[in-house]
Amino acid sequence: MALFALVSGCDLLRDFSSDQENAEAPSAQPAPPTVPAAPPESQSASAPPPPAPPPRERPLPTPDFDPEKLVGLDKDQTLSTLGQPSATREQPPATVWTYKTRDCSIDLFFYMDIATRQFRVLTTEVTTDLKSAEARRSCLNRLRAASRAP
Repeated sequence: MALFALVSGCDLLRDFSSDQENAEAPSAQPAPPTVPAAPPESQSASAPPPPAPPPRERPLPTPDFDPEKLVGLDKDQTLSTLGQPSATREQPPATVWTYKTRDCSIDLFFYMDIATRQFRVLTTEVTTDLKSAEARRSCLNRLRAASRAP
């Protein structure tokens, strides 16, 4: 009787382990291939036109040129901001870079920064015969645009 219980227990174990193997094994059936459906003949002959390009946006107005924002820039930063100066001169202990337009000019005074041993803009001087603040601002904006033009 004990032998019978032992043998029947083995059969139960065998059935249990084969059920688990079947549950863990991935399905042997491959997934059906996905094929995009072909468009009907009537639709392909009269396809809708491509969408129109988006309307052009107006460029944002250029903010006013503020020469005080140049204070603290080194020579490389100034070149990338304003481009090449119209003229340079030595006025010890400063180096002066001048940018000019027909109506105005700006001088940038570079002094040695003792801590970094680099020349930096310490002060600016704008020269113009224009009297109104609006005319001066306009001139400075043209100066910046002209100095950055290729």
